[in-house]
Formats: sequence, C-alpha cells, structure tokens
Amino acid sequence: HLAMVRVQEPKYRSYSSYGNSSGRFSVVTARSSTEDAALERLEQLADVEQTAWLNRLLLSNRLDSEKDLRIGAASLHADMLFIYTFDTRFHIGDSLKPLTVISLGLSPNQTVNVDTTASGILVDVQTGYVYGVCDASAHKRVIASAWTSKDQVDRSRLQTEGDALTEMIGEFEKLWPSVVANL
Repeated sequence: HLAMVRVQEPKYRSYSSYGNSSGRFSVVTARSSTEDAALERLEQLADVEQTAWLNRLLLSNRLDSEKDLRIGAASLHADMLFIYTFDTRFHIGDSLKPLTVISLGLSPNQTVNVDTTASGILVDVQTGYVYGVCDASAHKRVIASAWTSKDQVDRSRLQTEGDALTEMIGEFEKLWPSVVANL
C-alpha cells in the first residue's frame, strides 16, 4: 500500500494553489490531472495493491517533520509514503527595451523562463527508512508582452511542474524494482 503527498514551504501560495497547515512545511492538496495520472502509474507497478493521496483530514495542522506525514499515512494503512515537492523558478527578461517604449508594451518582447525540479523521497511509514530518492527537471521558455497575464505565466508553471513530475515518476518506476527486491 502506497500513499502519496505533495509538500511545499510554509505558507506556500502560487497563483492557483496554496499549502495547508503550519510548521516547517505545508501540504498542497489540490491536484492536477498530471498528479492524478502519476498516482495511477504508481498503482500499476508490481506488488502495489493500493494507492491513495494523503489529504488534510488525515494530517495535523502543524507539520514539522516527515514523521507527521507518516502518521497520516499510517491511518490509511499505507506501507510506504512517497513525498514530493516542486521547486520552480521564474526569470523574466525584457529583450528589446527600446521596442517596449515604442509599442507601449504590446509587442512580444519579453522572455519568461520557467524552470521546475520535482524531487521525491520514498519512505517506510513505520520506521522512516528511506528506500530511495528521485528527481527530474523541466524548462519552458515563453515569449510574452508586458501585458501578458499572470494566468498565462501560471499556466507555464503548471506545465513545467507537470512535465517534471511525469519525468520523476519515470525515475520512480526505475527505482521500484530495487525497492521490491530488498523488501
């Protein structure tokens, strides 16, 4: 039985989601279709009988260590917990400043670079033993104008996070046979 949870820094907020709880980190419970597809991929692995998401109802309001997450996973009778996070960086540059002044910012003259790394750790729910770690990165470059909406930039963030997660799940699938062989 495998549980999965996304964590972010304390008081995490993005344009389209936020983290719940206080303490050293927060849990993001709103999921994308890419995250649901990732859980379905994990459910197809050999020797995985059941998968589940940790949700707010299973967790303490204050999260200070992975042990707090393991307690929530134990209430689901999970044997292992896959904890993952995204680290996303934005860089916006004005590549044609004179054109920006002439066009009043309407011309696509900015580049928005979005870099995301997805990192995960697989732990034993009872002991905290780390079975393995995996990570993957994704990059997206968008040409934009000064009038490009925050929603458009956030869509780029969501796309890079989805791409990084998909790649990281591929790394998890490579890790899994060695985990099962050592049980």
